[in-house]
Amino acid sequence: MFGNLSERRKHYKFKRNITAALCALFILSIPAYAAFVVCVLGFDLNPSLIVIALMLPLALFVALAVNFAQYTNLYPLNIMPSDLYKRIKAQYLKGKSVQLHIRRREGGIWSIDDKIYFDMRGYAFPKIYICSYFVRNVNYSTVNDKKYAFSSVGKSLPTDEFENFQIVFEYGGATKTMSVVKNGVTKAFPLRGFLISCRFYADWLNRYEKSSSRRRHVGENDYENLRR
Repeated sequence: MFGNLSERRKHYKFKRNITAALCALFILSIPAYAAFVVCVLGFDLNPSLIVIALMLPLALFVALAVNFAQYTNLYPLNIMPSDLYKRIKAQYLKGKSVQLHIRRREGGIWSIDDKIYFDMRGYAFPKIYICSYFVRNVNYSTVNDKKYAFSSVGKSLPTDEFENFQIVFEYGGATKTMSVVKNGVTKAFPLRGFLISCRFYADWLNRYEKSSSRRRHVGENDYENLRR
């Protein structure tokens, strides 16, 4: 969506606030919807009011998904080279079972040995986003070898690259270990898969890109170009 780094930094707070407001409205609409159902059962209401009440939570959910996808597409706030994963693999991911340590620095920036940075300032799920970055990069070879659709990069797929791949997140004296690959299968549970799929939504209507269904050779550069 925003290919320019300064534009991404300028817009992330706005999109974050809009997304937070829509999330609050959606949560509040759930008990309101339940109360309305009770009223419907007890009173003879205008059918138009019933339709509006039924559609409101759905409309809020769609608006929330659209804004959250656009918010996600602004990240990371720093420029990530398309060959960065290859560099990380060559230096840190040797063997079939590996652990990668990523440490949180000041202000929400995560780093590998203070050399490689993920600027996730202001993002709601930084650890899950970083995991999704590695999931899609591991998935590229499977998608290419099996000639899957491009959108398959957001799914759990078998891989020959690793048997087990864990990320150890270190922050504030605590650690959290999350699996990217477990028993030879990438772990793209729904939220990770959604974060990856956000890139396929190019316009403000969150329209699913036709290119995502094509079977072609894919890589990080192809994935990044969907944002622009």
